[in-house]
Amino acid sequence: MAKLSEKEIGATIVGGYVHIILPDESSETGFTSYRIKLEDYLGTDITTNDPLTGNGTPSSPLVYDNVVLKYVVPADTNGPISLTTDKNGNAFNFVDGDVFEIYVQVKAWAGGDLLNGLGIRPNNITSNVYVRETAISGSIYPHTSTRKTINSKIRIALINNELIYDTINSAITTADAYEATSYRGCTIGANITEITNFNIARLSAGSQIPAGAIILIKKL
Repeated sequence: MAKLSEKEIGATIVGGYVHIILPDESSETGFTSYRIKLEDYLGTDITTNDPLTGNGTPSSPLVYDNVVLKYVVPADTNGPISLTTDKNGNAFNFVDGDVFEIYVQVKAWAGGDLLNGLGIRPNNITSNVYVRETAISGSIYPHTSTRKTINSKIRIALINNELIYDTINSAITTADAYEATSYRGCTIGANITEITNFNIARLSAGSQIPAGAIILIKKL
C-alpha cells in the first residue's frame, strides 16, 4: 500500500471534528489517524469563540484569534471613550473566571500642555473601589501621573465579583526621561457579576486623547 506524502500528513476539520494524520513507520500505510471533537482539540467551547485561523497543517496550524477588539481613536477627543462591543459588533460579556488584557498606546497627546493620562473603568464604575497597592481611586490607572506618552498593558481577572489586576506602563515623563512602572491592584466592593463596557477617561483636562491612539482588548 502506498504511503502518504508529507503534504497529506496533518490535521483537517470536517463536520465539527479534527481528523489528524501522523507518521507511523510501524504501520503498513506509514501513518496513524485520529478523529477528535473540535472543542476537545481546542480545549474550549467552539460555539462561543471567535473564528480560528489556519488550516490545521504543520505549516499552517490552527490558531485561536483572541483579539476581542482593536479600537483606534478616530479623532481628537476629550472623551470619555465608551467601548461596549467586540470587533464583530457583539456586546461585551466578560464573566466570572474570565482573564483578559487591555493594551493602550498614546504616542503624543493632542493640544494643550501635551501631558495626560488615562483611567480605565469597567462598567463605568467611578466610585473609589480600585486599590493601587496602598492607595484607592476611582479608576484603574496604569501610570503614576500625567505623562507625555503611554504604553500600557493591564491584565485583569474577574473573580467572585471583584477584579484582580496588574499593570505595566512605559512612558516619557515631563522631564523627557524614560520610565517603566508596574503595580498590582484589586477592587473592593465593586460587586461585578459581568463586564459589559469599558469607560476610558482622561486623567486631566490638559490635553485631548489623540486620533490614532490604540486600545486593544484580548481575552486569555
